[in-house]
Amino acid sequence: MRRFRAGEEEAVAELIAAYFPTVARIIAWGLGSAPDSPDVEPLAVDVFFAAWENRKKIREGHLAGFLIVSARNRARSFLRKTSREIPVDPEDLLKLPDGKGPPGDEAELRILTESFLDALDPVTRELFIRRYYFGQTVAKAAGEMGMNLSAAKSRFARGREKLRKYLNDEVEDHETKG
Repeated sequence: MRRFRAGEEEAVAELIAAYFPTVARIIAWGLGSAPDSPDVEPLAVDVFFAAWENRKKIREGHLAGFLIVSARNRARSFLRKTSREIPVDPEDLLKLPDGKGPPGDEAELRILTESFLDALDPVTRELFIRRYYFGQTVAKAAGEMGMNLSAAKSRFARGREKLRKYLNDEVEDHETKG
């Protein structure tokens, strides 16, 4: 990271070699396409360019997280700009194509998120996934799911309350164990 921040070309090449496959898989997954799709590589290049531009702002140990979030966001933005449908398969949404999740604290968060989502009824789960993962409004999600907007808002509000309680309980459990 120190060499990358200093702008060493060799460090940039090493970064791209190490993370390009993961970034490409995340983008392809977000687009609902294959990793060799023609849309994936330019978006991946954008992710690394953003990392380069922000190299002095990225904190130590947060580079992988930056790349993962940037890749997901690039895929979302691309879908919005091209008016393509966001692929929603509630059973596979939180799994990367190779079955691996992000490293570090994000992996722990992923486990907590999967556990929480598994505890929700299927309709509320899909609402959460559409809202928080794909960035859809509750109104858009309700429309695409064929739900009444008022019912969707009520389910979503109850789900958020469950999430708040779940996270508070997890933090308390973690603090008592730690």
